[in-house]
Amino acid sequence: MRKYILILVACALAATSCNLDDQFSATNVTDLVTVYSNTMLINDYNTSYTITTDETDHLWQKGDRLMILFDIHNRDYEITLKDYAKCVICVPENISGEEPVLGTDPVLIDACTISGGYVNCEITYYFKKGSNAAHLIDMVYMDDGTNLHLYISHNGNEENPSKMNKNDLDTVTVPYSFQIAGLVPSGESRRLSLTMNILNENNEVESKTYSLLSEPVRF
Repeated sequence: MRKYILILVACALAATSCNLDDQFSATNVTDLVTVYSNTMLINDYNTSYTITTDETDHLWQKGDRLMILFDIHNRDYEITLKDYAKCVICVPENISGEEPVLGTDPVLIDACTISGGYVNCEITYYFKKGSNAAHLIDMVYMDDGTNLHLYISHNGNEENPSKMNKNDLDTVTVPYSFQIAGLVPSGESRRLSLTMNILNENNEVESKTYSLLSEPVRF
């Protein structure tokens, strides 16, 4: 992802509709979409965008989930696609009855939304400069009937400031979409929590749990 897109938003229209002028235009809008065809993108709220101008490398294909930056030209949602990042889609694994393992390395969640049956996270993590070692990020969950407990695990070869000099490290930010649709029986509700390893002010890795929403989510 290049310089344009900085944060995730739940829905572009919710953030920009009040700014649309009489021509129904808007600039530098962001949204999460699924690629429907070579020129059509559909967001999590079934709004269809038609690409009339593509300023990207177009290295995306049908079925990809993208975080996009674009301009809206008219009320038909014809757009100029200016930039994008492919979301890494992850299906959480059920670990009911097991102690969750969060990996050895911290993550930073720059933004988090829930839409389209996903928990969408913009994740930043450290990596050693010049290293090609894989960084494995995934999610596991436990459902106790009232709460859906989500856990992000990051195994990155201990390439983080708790183990290495920060001058030898760099960071990367990657959008992830963790699929929660289907984890709970249809029609039931759960409160959502997210647990992950973070880097505290003393450069130590510690586990922290956050509530994702104040109200339960209905599945």
